[in-house]
Amino acid sequence: MELPTVQQGKLKRVRISEGHLFVLPRRIPHSPQRPEAGSLGLVIERCREDGELDCLRWYTDFDVCEEVLYERYFRCSCSSIPVLIPAARPAPAPYSLDHPLRSAFPASYLWRRCEDLGRDLVPVVKQFLASPENETGKPTATSIEPNPPFEQ
Repeated sequence: MELPTVQQGKLKRVRISEGHLFVLPRRIPHSPQRPEAGSLGLVIERCREDGELDCLRWYTDFDVCEEVLYERYFRCSCSSIPVLIPAARPAPAPYSLDHPLRSAFPASYLWRRCEDLGRDLVPVVKQFLASPENETGKPTATSIEPNPPFEQ
């Protein structure tokens, strides 16, 4: 699996080999890429803080990621799928304890799935697809949040 990240304003591709684990600090722009059709890359997200925002970002050239084409911050009602939550920490429903990968993790973890991640992501993607930025490939005055809720 390859994990393109943007660190200190530059594209950095992290190669994650079969059987390996990579931990990415929060608020690092990233886009997991599976190298082959049918391959499996498991992304485990951390629990979000109450009121925390996520961000979707497009670049003018994904191969270098130097200029942001379009970005939007939004509230994600759940984390990515699947998510492992330490059982000692309260976790919101729904839980899916019968997931096929469940046996690979300690019994002290609860397995949680977001049943409708599209509810939060799809409107943002549709906004981008309908935007002048997508049509022209050039940022506009409203492409980037002037006062982002956090630094990246």
